[in-house]
Amino acid sequence: MGDILDSIGDRIASVQRDLAELEERDAAVASLVSSGTRRRPGSSVVYSVRLDPAEVSALETAAAMRGLKPSVLARNLIRMGLSMPQEDAVSKLVDRLSETMQELRAIVPR
Repeated sequence: MGDILDSIGDRIASVQRDLAELEERDAAVASLVSSGTRRRPGSSVVYSVRLDPAEVSALETAAAMRGLKPSVLARNLIRMGLSMPQEDAVSKLVDRLSETMQELRAIVPR
C-alpha cells in the first residue's frame, strides 16, 4: 500500500511541477504581450512585417489572382495561421504554400 501511495504522490508532484512551469511560461508570455502600448481596446493595429522582394512579388501575384489587395491576403493568411491548432498549423501551412507556389509557377513565364 505504501508503494502505491508513493507512486501517486510522485505523480501528483510531477503534475504540480509541470503546472508551475506552465504558469511561469504563461507569465513570461503575458509580460511580453502586455509590454506593448500599441493597442487600444476594440481598435485594430497596424503591424509591420518584413518580406524580401520575392515574397512581396509572390504575395502581390497571389492577391491579384484572387482579386484582393496584398494587405488583405496577408491579413487573411495570418488569421488562418493563428486560428489553426498549432500541431496542424505547420503542415497545413506548408501544404498551402506549396499549392500557392504551384499556382504562381503556372502563371509566371520562365
